[in-house]
Amino acid sequence: MAGALRFLLSSCLLQGVLCADWTALMPQSIGALKGSCVRIPCSFTLGFLKSVDYNPCLKTHSCNAIWMRGGTDKRNTVGSSPSGNLNQKDCTTILDNMPTGDTYYLRLECGNCVKFNFGTPVQINIADTPPTPTLTPATVEVMEGTSVSLICSAAAPCPSLPPTLTWTPRLGQSEKGLQENQDKTQVKTSSLTFTASYLHHEQNISCSALYKQQDGKNVLSPETSLTVTVLLSVSPSGPVVEGSSMTLTCSSNANPAVSYTWYRVNGVQVTTVGSSRMLTIQVSADNSQFYCEARNDHGTQNSSVIQLDLPYPPMYTSVSVSPSGPVVEGISVTLTCSSNANPAVKTYTWYRVNGVQMTSIGHGEKHQTQVYTDQRKFYCEARNVHGTQNSSVFELDIMYSPKNTSVSVSPSGSVLEGSSVTLTCSSNANPAVKTYTWYTIRGGRGTPVNNMPELTVQVLTDNSKFYCEATNDHGIQKSSAFQLDMMYPPKNTSVSVSPSGSVLEGSSVTLTCSSNANPAVKNYTWYRVIGGQVTSIGHGDKHQTQVYTDHRQFYCGATNDHGTKNSSVIELDVLYPPKNTSVSVSPSGSVLEGSSVTLTCSSKANPAVKNYTWYRVNGGQVTRIANEKELKTKAYIDNHQFYCKARNDHGTKNSSLILLNVLCKYNIPNILEPQVITY
Repeated sequence: MAGALRFLLSSCLLQGVLCADWTALMPQSIGALKGSCVRIPCSFTLGFLKSVDYNPCLKTHSCNAIWMRGGTDKRNTVGSSPSGNLNQKDCTTILDNMPTGDTYYLRLECGNCVKFNFGTPVQINIADTPPTPTLTPATVEVMEGTSVSLICSAAAPCPSLPPTLTWTPRLGQSEKGLQENQDKTQVKTSSLTFTASYLHHEQNISCSALYKQQDGKNVLSPETSLTVTVLLSVSPSGPVVEGSSMTLTCSSNANPAVSYTWYRVNGVQVTTVGSSRMLTIQVSADNSQFYCEARNDHGTQNSSVIQLDLPYPPMYTSVSVSPSGPVVEGISVTLTCSSNANPAVKTYTWYRVNGVQMTSIGHGEKHQTQVYTDQRKFYCEARNVHGTQNSSVFELDIMYSPKNTSVSVSPSGSVLEGSSVTLTCSSNANPAVKTYTWYTIRGGRGTPVNNMPELTVQVLTDNSKFYCEATNDHGIQKSSAFQLDMMYPPKNTSVSVSPSGSVLEGSSVTLTCSSNANPAVKNYTWYRVIGGQVTSIGHGDKHQTQVYTDHRQFYCGATNDHGTKNSSVIELDVLYPPKNTSVSVSPSGSVLEGSSVTLTCSSKANPAVKNYTWYRVNGGQVTRIANEKELKTKAYIDNHQFYCKARNDHGTKNSSLILLNVLCKYNIPNILEPQVITY
């Protein structure tokens, strides 16, 4: 078995087969005093060997811990005094009379069973003077009458020569002890306990460590110190009830004796409230912070401010915002609720205000939200066991482009055409609107006319529709088109007829009067024109009538509060059969028998006469002789009676019978005019 163990160890030493399982545990570095000893806390593991007792070889051979300085060469071996039990894998060792600092390596030898150099060294740092002790706590601020405990700690590298700790001044009893750090190095401690009084206020307390070297010399460490601050004493101590009485005592150490002055602190306001060593007060929320001043011929000194432990509900609740200042609409901000309360605020609740509506939106000291123009007012509620308080409503300064841009007019309401009005452009924006631009709308297009908030215009038919544009650094918005309510008398009065186009005489038509007016036309009046005579025939925007050739010209008049306007005369296109058919003779008068005459047939008709027909009457016999407007013939005694017929699409009409006055060549009577006989 021993041979097998040696083989494994040899393999480890030569090939590193099990080296990862062979470790020595010790501090990376240790501080020590020159000329004194140093204790190296040390333990080791041998991998699979749980204990040296498991191996017969190790049972029969004792083990030695060898320390080598600066390397693993055995020629560098230094004298040492093992203090640990190697059989328990404790390789703690004491090195004496340390000269200078260096690295030290551990070698373990157990006869021929184990010979192993551990690769991890310990760095020993040697100093000519001891390190400064440590004071805990580093600062002391206590109420008068309170017990104070201070601990002074100093490194103890040499267990046989631990340092001696000394307090200056000696304020009370101290207890000494030896403690182990996590890395197994040791420290000497001294605990000083005393009761704080006004005599200790601003007093300096120090601790020093005296070390002894192995040659008998003493070396003193630098001292460490702290200053004690003793606060005012309060009677009774602890929490107080609002309205109760308390006594404050001011203490100061001085020669000659001092005079005292008491001050009350309320926010930034400081008020003198007393001038004796003791001050009796009635406690309230705004009467809970005090300090005193001690004065003699050589100077003054103020105490710290004392805050009485007064339970009270939240006070001075307020809201702050980050980022501060104006913010652009739509970004996120963080709201913070602050409040003064004792005990501290337990719950913060956030509310958003919109008009008269308040909505709970969250809990916690801080609240993050996106801001909009209709979501910019907030407040918070602070609550503890004694009550609640709301902050004032906090309104964020939100920057946004123009909104709700609109036009107003002065004077308001309807205006008479030709009068002047003032238009005002209004818009909600932050920052305020930088530029206003006015546009007049003609033909569906806007034309800029002004760059001021107000525009004065003369109201005309083609100058009554406007809009404005508001601009700031964040955008532009246009108002809706604004149409002035312009009042004017009737214009463009006209007549239309139904059915439209030509109408047959005697039929009915409906005439409609139209007019543009504001206010609307109040009444319409209808007129008929016959020759130069005008006759009123009815009222209303519509008029129904039967049409005749002598009843075909009409017009209407439109009237409102501002005037009247007549339409043009409308002449209906009345269709009728021929009327007033007649015959004329050329030459007129008597004609000599056998001479030529021209007879012309005339008739009034709509549409015009389409054809004419001539007839000759001889006794009782009627003969059609021609189909034209004019008839050229020779006059004879038996050829002197004629009439004509006029025809269009709507009928016919005969003329009267005309008798030519034919003169016989041989008997010329008195000249007579032709006779017309109705036929």
